[in-house]
Amino acid sequence: QTFRRTAVEPASSLTTLRRSVRPNKAQLLPPVAPCDGAPGVGDAGVGGKLPIYDYVLSYKFALKENSDSVTVRFPSLSSQLYEGAYEAQLHALFDANKQLLRWGDFYVDPTKLKAGDYEVRLQLRHDAPAYLEKLKDLVMCVDVQIAAVNVDFHWSRASVLADPSAGAKPP
Repeated sequence: QTFRRTAVEPASSLTTLRRSVRPNKAQLLPPVAPCDGAPGVGDAGVGGKLPIYDYVLSYKFALKENSDSVTVRFPSLSSQLYEGAYEAQLHALFDANKQLLRWGDFYVDPTKLKAGDYEVRLQLRHDAPAYLEKLKDLVMCVDVQIAAVNVDFHWSRASVLADPSAGAKPP
């Protein structure tokens, strides 16, 4: 088998700006008691024996410009839909006036947002408070669609210094 030189003209553009955000507040909430006169045991797991705790993480971010497509994701939880250890994974997106704009769970959908400040609250549920406390630094990703930014390619690092406009042409 022989190898031959093949002309390659790589091209690329970036269309998504991804920002990672850590929570600014974490709150462990005790199980909710059952309502007066209602059957049941309130927030309890299967069989009603283990209490279920809520863990609410709050994230804040700001947009400097309007965007037609903003997506909020939690990558550490994304691969654990049915195999996940948590009873629930819900998030809500609020504007600066605390108006609910969108809620979601495992599946993410883009949202059209105006420039401004926003808060996302993530609620996780589990029967072990210690397990929930380990998530106090869980990263949230905010993906914002941007106008395409073209990426230049070069043959080598030296070619960039010698002639930045040369691009991906071999010497």
